[in-house]
Amino acid sequence: MIERLSFSEDVKYNAIEASSHIARYMMVKPLCGGGRDLDVACGEGYGSYLMASKWGASHVTAVDVSEEAIASAKSNFTVANADFICMSASGLLERFVPGQFDLIVSLETIEHLPDPEAFLDNIKSLAHERTDIVISCPNDYWYYPDDDQKNPF
Repeated sequence: MIERLSFSEDVKYNAIEASSHIARYMMVKPLCGGGRDLDVACGEGYGSYLMASKWGASHVTAVDVSEEAIASAKSNFTVANADFICMSASGLLERFVPGQFDLIVSLETIEHLPDPEAFLDNIKSLAHERTDIVISCPNDYWYYPDDDQKNPF
């Protein structure tokens, strides 16, 4: 499994990987509906783009710790109602207002964080009482069926 779906020309296309990455974002499609959405660890920005330009979010704030990923997102997926910001997931409360978001998405992120409980507390603080929160993490048994093969995260 690749950790990030790359859109650079030097990366070989893999249909299975591309479809699994897009499928994760398809879970949030019905939840996008005119609100202010946060995409934590947005990677190259394709999911944020879909949320903002195709699925009805009024605004998407997309953050990722990787400068390279944010540069790619800005290059490939810029739309008027999405901002791509390079920052750590641990700094969310330093940048955003509590209760600010209507939908919070964090796909394949929590397993990389040194303090997942603090991350969940921060996400909860950024939500209001009707906010939808979607979090996913990898299923090692599907990707790595043998005990000697494991996702390091």
